[in-house]
Amino acid sequence: MARALFSLICVAVLAATAPASAASGPGPQWATLNECDSAGQPNVMGARASLPGDGSSAQMFVRFTAQWFDESQQAWLSVDGAATSPWLSAGSARHRSRQAGWNFSFEPPAPGRSFQLRALAELQWRSAGSVVRSTSLVTSAGMAAVMEGDPVGTSLASCTIS
Repeated sequence: MARALFSLICVAVLAATAPASAASGPGPQWATLNECDSAGQPNVMGARASLPGDGSSAQMFVRFTAQWFDESQQAWLSVDGAATSPWLSAGSARHRSRQAGWNFSFEPPAPGRSFQLRALAELQWRSAGSVVRSTSLVTSAGMAAVMEGDPVGTSLASCTIS
């Protein structure tokens, strides 16, 4: 009985980590904010992306740029300073999907002021040192299965730090 249970657990683990295939289809592709000026992380915005694998040996990467909403221009602008993350590895495209994230820390705004923020995510799939596919996404809300965050599972399109 114990051997059968061990075998069943091994099969479940293998199925959960199996490479993507054409039959399973691509995983989800999104960018979201999973942290926003929380009690545990004040003045922090956390960005996270899900990259779909395609069953190939390509490596998946994401880079985030923090943006703020300028009311006078009615436009989203890149935050000055260290507002772009390094390229982050999300792992192999053999997986159905993988996630990667980055936290941005901000100086608190002046009393009575606030910043409305979001992130732009640049996604890349690379093979043999060359980009074979790329896309860009802005953060959106309501994404499922968001890892980490504060609280875990948070999915926002924008973040207000006050």
